[in-house]
Amino acid sequence: MKLVPIDDKYKSKMLEWHKIPEIADCIGLWGEYSDYDLVCLVEGWTADEKTVIFGIDEIGKPVGYIMIKNLDRVNGVGEIHITMSKKSIKTAYMAYEAILNHAFNKLGLNRVYTYCLGHRKDIMKMMNKNLFGFKSEGCLRQAIKRENEYIDVYIYGLLKGEFICQPQ
Repeated sequence: MKLVPIDDKYKSKMLEWHKIPEIADCIGLWGEYSDYDLVCLVEGWTADEKTVIFGIDEIGKPVGYIMIKNLDRVNGVGEIHITMSKKSIKTAYMAYEAILNHAFNKLGLNRVYTYCLGHRKDIMKMMNKNLFGFKSEGCLRQAIKRENEYIDVYIYGLLKGEFICQPQ
């Protein structure tokens, strides 16, 4: 696994992934999104100076993307987000490790955080295993409406001094 720059070929893959219901569900893209909406979303991320985004490449094949968004360089804070086109804990783990090293050692951030949607029990279970030293920081109760129900959003944070590289 390696992180690669996002090019036009990668952007088209990202658009394909966002149309897959299981992936859209993971990142909170519910309802009808036009191709134009999805292009604007992806173009916005790749052009935003407060976002650092990489493709996740596995043996020459694009399998996802990971980003640090909402970068606050003054306070040394950023939000991590990952989207994978397939379920691979090992690849996701390696991508997280690489982006955390980038965040703390290249960008000089002091803190990163991530949001987990409460209906995603598999992701919640993984985060509650204290992945890389992330700590639960709270719950935004009924923060997002999904179809006809409200779901909680959980926040996990990690300080540079707490970052743990665990053997795979």
